[in-house]
Order: sequence, then C-alpha cells, then structure tokens
Amino acid sequence: MTTTTTSAPTECGVPSCDNPAHPCAWGVCLEHRSEEVAAQRNLDFGRDYDDMIHEFRRAEADEARRLQQQAAERLKQRKREPWSDSSDRHGRAILRQIIQQFGEDVRSGRSRNEALVAASWAAGRLVAGHELGEADTRRDLLDAARAVDLPEHEARGVIRRRFVAAQKQPRVLEDRRAA
Repeated sequence: MTTTTTSAPTECGVPSCDNPAHPCAWGVCLEHRSEEVAAQRNLDFGRDYDDMIHEFRRAEADEARRLQQQAAERLKQRKREPWSDSSDRHGRAILRQIIQQFGEDVRSGRSRNEALVAASWAAGRLVAGHELGEADTRRDLLDAARAVDLPEHEARGVIRRRFVAAQKQPRVLEDRRAA
C-alpha cells in the first residue's frame, strides 16, 4: 500500500501529494485539469472546424473554376463567341414566335403561368445556345407576362427558374451549326 503525503497546495489552493503519477502532482487539481483539457479540445475543434471550412471553400472555388473552364472549352469547340445582349435577326424572329404563341395559349384558355413556363423554357434554351441575349429575352418575356396581367414577381420567378433549367438543354439553330 502506498502512502501519499501532502505537500504544498496547488495553484488553485488544493493540497497536492508527492506521488508523481497522481494528478495533483501536476500542479493543478483534477477539477481545473479537466477544464484545461476541455478548453484544449475546444481549441482543437475550432482549428479543425476552421480548416474544414477553408477546405470546403477552396473546393467550391475549384469547382466553379472547373465549370467555367468547361464552358469556355465548349464555346471554343463550337467556334463562335456567345451573343451579348444584342441578338441576331433569326433568333429574334423565333423569340417573336414564342411570345406570339404565349399570347395565343393564354387567349385559348391555357393558364397564364403554364403558358409562361412553356415560353420561358423555349426562350431559355435559345439563350443557353447563345442564339439570344439573356437580358433582352428576359425583358421581352416579362413584358408579355405583364400584358396578360401576370403579377411581376411570379413572372420573374417563372422566367428565372425556366432559364436555369434550360441551361441543361441549349438549342442551337440549324443555320448556325453549319457555319
């Protein structure tokens, strides 16, 4: 049986013993030692969390860069530059047909929202194929939606969502492909 003798009190005032294996010989009582360990764990967790967030943000940036490079490569393969907000006559003629069809659909009894979904999808595919400028096309669709009294916030949401979905299936006009 080992006996321990108490020596000088620890920094927190609790007497310690002479046994080097006993925690009180470390100069801090068990209660304060556990607080130090917990603080160190929290500090380590904070560092790990910060590292994880930094790594996540770096991965996000790398992915965005990769997607931009892929888009640039696709454009190079097509050997033409994307259209700005000005569009060519053929693409504009098709947009006029899409908007005209939108009006006819609404007049024939189709719901305004459904008709706008179809028109936005068709126009969004042309924008994704760089046949039309995005800002001009959005503005023209929004004007058509206003003309049938569709609330602007609804129309903007429908157009935005359909344009995003249309990015997956761009439409390139036939006479452009041959060029």
